[in-house]
Amino acid sequence: MVSATRLRFTTAFVLALCYLLGDIALARGEVLTLADLSRPASLSRQLLVIDDPARTLRYENALALFSANQADPNSANPPLRNDNDILFRADTSRRYWFKTEVQLSGTAATQQPMLVFPIFESQIYELNLWITDRQGNTRTIETGYLRPYSPQHSQHGYYAFDLPATPGPITIIGYADHHHLGLPVSLPVSIMSGAQVDLLQQHKFGVMTAFYSVMAMILLYNLFLWASIRQSLYGRYVVFLILGTGVNSMLDGSFQRWFFIDSVSADLVAGQTLLVLMGMAYLAFVKRALDEFRFSHTALLLYRVITGVGALLCVYFLVGGLTPYLSALSNAYVLVGMVYLLVVIIHALRRRIPLAGYFLLSELMPILGGLIFLLLVHGVIPLQQWLLWSTHAGFVVESLLLSLAVAAQTKLAYQEREREQLQNRAKTQFFATMSHEFRTPLTAVLGYTELALAADTSPEKRIEYLRTIATSADYMLHLINDTLDMSKIEAQKMDFEKTAFALQGFCEEIHDYASILASKKHLRFNIDYVFPLPAQLVSDRTRLKQVLINLCSNAIKFTDTGSVHIRISADRATNQIHFAVIDTGIGIKPEHITKLFGVFEQTHDAAMHNVTGSGLGLYLSRLIAQNLGGDIAVASAFGQGSTFTANVAIGQAEQNHWVTAFSSVPATASGSGVNGELAPSPDLLVLIVDDNSVNVKLLSAMVTRWGARVITAADGLAAIACAIQHRPGLLLMDIDMPTMDGLTAIRHIRNLGFTIPAYAITGSVTDDMIQHCHIHGFDGHLAKPFQRHLLEAIVRRQMV
Repeated sequence: MVSATRLRFTTAFVLALCYLLGDIALARGEVLTLADLSRPASLSRQLLVIDDPARTLRYENALALFSANQADPNSANPPLRNDNDILFRADTSRRYWFKTEVQLSGTAATQQPMLVFPIFESQIYELNLWITDRQGNTRTIETGYLRPYSPQHSQHGYYAFDLPATPGPITIIGYADHHHLGLPVSLPVSIMSGAQVDLLQQHKFGVMTAFYSVMAMILLYNLFLWASIRQSLYGRYVVFLILGTGVNSMLDGSFQRWFFIDSVSADLVAGQTLLVLMGMAYLAFVKRALDEFRFSHTALLLYRVITGVGALLCVYFLVGGLTPYLSALSNAYVLVGMVYLLVVIIHALRRRIPLAGYFLLSELMPILGGLIFLLLVHGVIPLQQWLLWSTHAGFVVESLLLSLAVAAQTKLAYQEREREQLQNRAKTQFFATMSHEFRTPLTAVLGYTELALAADTSPEKRIEYLRTIATSADYMLHLINDTLDMSKIEAQKMDFEKTAFALQGFCEEIHDYASILASKKHLRFNIDYVFPLPAQLVSDRTRLKQVLINLCSNAIKFTDTGSVHIRISADRATNQIHFAVIDTGIGIKPEHITKLFGVFEQTHDAAMHNVTGSGLGLYLSRLIAQNLGGDIAVASAFGQGSTFTANVAIGQAEQNHWVTAFSSVPATASGSGVNGELAPSPDLLVLIVDDNSVNVKLLSAMVTRWGARVITAADGLAAIACAIQHRPGLLLMDIDMPTMDGLTAIRHIRNLGFTIPAYAITGSVTDDMIQHCHIHGFDGHLAKPFQRHLLEAIVRRQMV
């Protein structure tokens, strides 16, 4: 069974359709004869119109003019036939008098005929009517939006007036004045039965109920969120919702009906002030929501100017009351604000700001609704009752889209807050973990140093203690390097230098290192090659070696018996090479595998196995592998062993070819150390410059062991004097020194014409510092604490 509500809405729809069809079907004529009111009858084509630019005509004058024009069509004041259903044209300073005659007959007179202007009450600012029946009785009606509130409004919600319910002719004369609105408006006029007007009113009431119910739910929902979350964005959005709903209520006449405002000026000023305030609230809301956009100086200046102008307009309206151009000023302000926001939103969309898409759609909705409404009230498109609500529909859709935008912004804010909390927890965990990791080897360094210095320590024990000290110090150095590498990669400041290198020589380096570690635990270690393989790789050799050494070290660390080996294969289709590190160790439980690559993560099994480590290695290795065009995968069976596979891009090496076997003679590993066959030269003089005497003594002791002579200086100025006087063959100079730093000193030395091989010694290992060293004249860089084999390579290279 069809519900009563659905039946009413269906009837209203049919009535509106009949109204449109009836308007098209009626023939033109001076007198409209109505025998039946089963459907609305349009009077727009029967209206005779006289312009009244000065707005001085009275009823008697207009009646005389209409009579004279009908008697003499060639009169100087001919009537205008309203063929386009438009009374108010572009010239809004005029008043328009109109006249029509209706002949009621048959059942039409008994169906409670009513004269209806079926548009929003607020669209007719001033309306005066004189309705005369067949007996000559005239009824005068003075109403309109510019007049005090009338009971007629609350009765029907449209301008609807009873006509004489007796058969016979009815003459209707009236004028409409709309000079305060500033826009031309269509004036449809119809005759309907009382039942049809009631259905039309029910349609309007149903749409209004739906609109204000939806807006109330959106408002209450966001008020609740604002009270719960205490986020300023919700507050600005709530203010915009309240003001926007108020503007729409002014448009459909609800505001006046609800609050019974009898002051015309107060009603108009309130409506236009609400419109400006709504524009300001929307500006503030969008500005707050697009904080991530980082408004330019010009955009911020325009925002402040537009907001300031809006505040001045509000003050002007409230102080000046009903002033000329009231509506034009408020509408122009809103238009300027919408154009400004449209430009800002488009720029934000181009910069991929997450909320820009929501705001672009929400900006277009009221523009579309307002455009439809203007076309309707201008008479460009025929009157459709549901199109009168285009501005309301646009505002509802806009509000829903903005609710989604606010929800998305809130989600992003919560994600950012959670990310900050995770970062704070990670920092806390970082300091706690690194404190533990540094204190452990540092305890060994301090403790064994004290034992080694003891007088009663035997030479054998002293050597054992020194080896322990060296191992602990080396572990601390690895911790520092891993931590710095991790921060560089996460900040996207680590440069990956990809060069071509031979795969066989690279693998031999890995084998030499890992086999020594494996032999200490009596494990077997070997490399299995699955041919064909590329002869060369184009990648960052140092970083890739760091990844594989870390995986091999972990595999050996967690393997007590059996073997560790690397299986190397390649895939031409994906252009990737696979390094699978396979061990027979303790394995990993399935629930722990997902935690392996987290920062500072160690499995519970590792803790029970009594192994040390910061938990940075796998996390760092995966970051490096991803930057080398691949990733790291893991497969493990608890108690049986694990397989960690590092996949990296092969790269495009020039003239690269694939081989089916490697030569039996190991390739020379580039950068693998020092050629011990070099003959020392006692003639090499090394100038060591450092303000730290401990570093000077350490460097001097190392250099002299390799057969070179040493002179020292404590600052850059002394280094220049020594270079001029002694002309050394090698310069090792610190960067940070008093009097004159190393960068300034080397620049002066180069300006004097010296081509001495010079190496910077500093604790800073950033790429910027290394670049500065080369720019100022250094040939290389040696990081503190310097590694013995690197220093030896530098010295012996000058002794050839």
